[in-house]
Formats: sequence, structure tokens, C-alpha cells
Amino acid sequence: MSLTSSLRPRCHSVQAARLLAMFLPLAAGTLAGAAQEFTGLGQIPGGTGSIAMAISGEGKVVVGTARTAGGVAHPFRWTSGGGMVDLGVLHGGQFAEALGVSSDGATVVGFGDMDDSNIHAFRWTAAEGLVDLGLLAGGTFAEAQAVSADGKVIVGVSGKPAELGGFKAFRWTGQAGMQGLGVLGTDATSLATGVSDDGSVITGTSTDSTGTVGHAFIWSAAAGMRGIGHLAGGSITNAHALSGDGLVAVGVGDSAQGVRAFRWTAQAGMTSLGIIPGAMQSTALSTNRDGSVVGGNCPLTPSVTVASLWTAATGMVDVNALLSNSGTNLAGWRLVEVRGVSSDGSIVAGGAIHNGRQEAWISGLPTPAHCGTADFNCDGDVGTDADIEAFFACIAGNCPVAPCSSSADFNGDGDVGTDADIEAFFRVLGGGNC
Repeated sequence: MSLTSSLRPRCHSVQAARLLAMFLPLAAGTLAGAAQEFTGLGQIPGGTGSIAMAISGEGKVVVGTARTAGGVAHPFRWTSGGGMVDLGVLHGGQFAEALGVSSDGATVVGFGDMDDSNIHAFRWTAAEGLVDLGLLAGGTFAEAQAVSADGKVIVGVSGKPAELGGFKAFRWTGQAGMQGLGVLGTDATSLATGVSDDGSVITGTSTDSTGTVGHAFIWSAAAGMRGIGHLAGGSITNAHALSGDGLVAVGVGDSAQGVRAFRWTAQAGMTSLGIIPGAMQSTALSTNRDGSVVGGNCPLTPSVTVASLWTAATGMVDVNALLSNSGTNLAGWRLVEVRGVSSDGSIVAGGAIHNGRQEAWISGLPTPAHCGTADFNCDGDVGTDADIEAFFACIAGNCPVAPCSSSADFNGDGDVGTDADIEAFFRVLGGGNC
């Protein structure tokens, strides 16, 4: 399934644009939080590119896909002490890719070809290497997408893509093997993309017979597969990740505002995470254990995409700006996406373009000041005229009402409605932090 959009960047009113021009230079100034360690993960020996796809719970192990000298995909596992290690391929295979890792970093999952010319899901451990997980009955391919914290439950997709309704989401355990999870309603296919730490809750997408209209779902053994709705004005959703506690699903969907990253909980339903100011759209690809930090990407133009990060305090921000403003030297780098977030939300990993070549990366995040969000009016759309107007109305004494918690003490220093609050607001509006 693909989501397309003909969105144009939002334009501010003349008055708002003048105010923005006054304060945007402040975004390059000193921000809260010290410089954080940023590390490019390099390549496998002789390799030509790499991308990180997942990070362990403590943020010590990164897995993903690297390209050999001949451009063939191989899975890798990276640690700070051991660097990037090529995990090889399945028996008789030529290529493989790693997509998920357990919380302790000991189990890696993904997919690759085998000597039967089919694509198989795999599980890797140091003791066993790459082990084939098999296929659903009658299938010709399988991909493992995610794994539980202890490495014992693996989810993904398997089937026969050439046939209508030929592939289904699966849940695998050592005891039961690979079991299909079915589809939503009259949908034809399904894909599992995320699993809770204890393996009891799964998220993913169920699609119609055309393969283009997707419906995000949550699955549990007790309740089966349940749709989790869509954004206001939208009808298509893809779920990409699940929080470790199983309570928050994140992904992307269409909406009245355009294609937007979403965050879902049973209590709040599906809410838009907005966009980086000036971006075309947004996608959520990863989240931490409690769903409070969401990683993804935002295309600024059809050819330039940047890594994004969302928290309730900051809204959606450009990770390039976030790290640069905290003192990280990103010369030659453009961070493209956040594919992994550590359990506590303090470390992220993903893909980048480094001096013209794909390279995986890992970085700690700056410790933010207690700060307001650029979605000041809490409508789910970030950095608009309405947010600027709501901020200055709040400075004048008319702040948004509950459940919105935006305050005229924007920088959280205890002094309300000061120049420092105005400066902090426009720093955040420009993609920085307090």
C-alpha cells in the first residue's frame, strides 16, 4: 500500500510571517541539553551502503541492512565494541535483510532467499546463526518484521503474493511454529509489523483486494484482529510499530490535512502527529516502550526527506535540527529517518545520506527543557497561523482550554509570558528546542 499526497507547504499570513522572520534566527542559538554522541555505523567490509532498521531496548545493539561491494543486501548487527558484523545469508541464499531485534539485542529477525528460490523469514542468534522459520502452508515467501523482548515471539507476513489474498500476517513461536492471523472483515491480505514486549499484542495492516486500501489493526489472542480506525477525514491507514507495553500503535494515514503520521491508543483513538513546519507530509516508523517518543520521517520536497521525532512536549521536529542545535556536528550528513527508538526514548537510530552514500547511524538525544509544543492550539497540525495566533492570545490571557495544556510559560521557567517564552516558542516553531 502506498499513500500519496499533493500537499503544498503551508504558508503563514503576512503578520505571522513577519513575526516568524523576527525570531527564526534564534533557532540556531544555544539550546537546552548538551552535545550528544552521534555515531555513523559505517559499512560491512567493502560495503557500499547501510541502513539501521531497529535498535535494542537499552540502545546498545543496532540491526539493519548493508550492501556488499556488489550491491547485494546482507543483514548486520552493530555494537559499539564490535562494530558492524555481517550476519550472512540463509542456506543456498544470495541476500538477506534484518528488520527487528529483541530487547537485549541477542535475537535478530528478518528475511532472505534460500536454495529453493523462495523468500524465508529468519531468526538469528549467536549460538545458531540464521535459522529458517519456514512458511505458512502453501506459501512461497515469508518476512519476519518484529520480535518480542525475549526473542520468543516473531511476527511478520507469509504466503503467495502472486495469488489474490495470498499472504497473511503471522505470529511465530518455537512451540506452535508459524500461525496466520487472518484479515479484517472482507479484506484480502494482512501484514504484521509490530509486537509488544511480551508477545501478546500485535499491530499491522490489513488491505483490500486491490492491495491499495489499508486498515491498521491491533491483534490479541483474546480479541482477535480489530481495526483501529483512521484519522479525521481519512480512510487509509498503515500501522508500522507498536510500543513495548502494547498500548500505542503508530503509523501513517490520510486525513483532511493530508498524509500524516498517527499515534493510536484505545483511550484517545487515532490522532495526527502533524508535520515539521513546511514539510509535505509525515510518517511514523518507530516508538519507544510507552509510546511517548515516536520516530519517522518527513519529506520536505519530493526528493528531500528528513528524519523526524515527535513527543507531546515538542510536537514533530527535524532530528537534523534537533541534534545540530544541541552541538552535534552533522557536516556531510542528512538524517533521513528514525527506524529505532530505545525503550526509554533517549537513543535513536536510522538511515541517512552521508557524503552521497547511505549510512546507518545512532545517536543519543538532547535532554529537553520543559517546553511547550508548536502545535499550541492542540489541533494536531503543527506550526500553523492558528498556532501562532493561539500563542499570542495566550500571552494576552486567553489560553487554550482543557484538555489542551498549552501555557504562556512556554519555556517552563516559572515566568509567564516573557520575552524568553516568545523566543522559545519561535525556536520550537523553527524546528529546534527550547
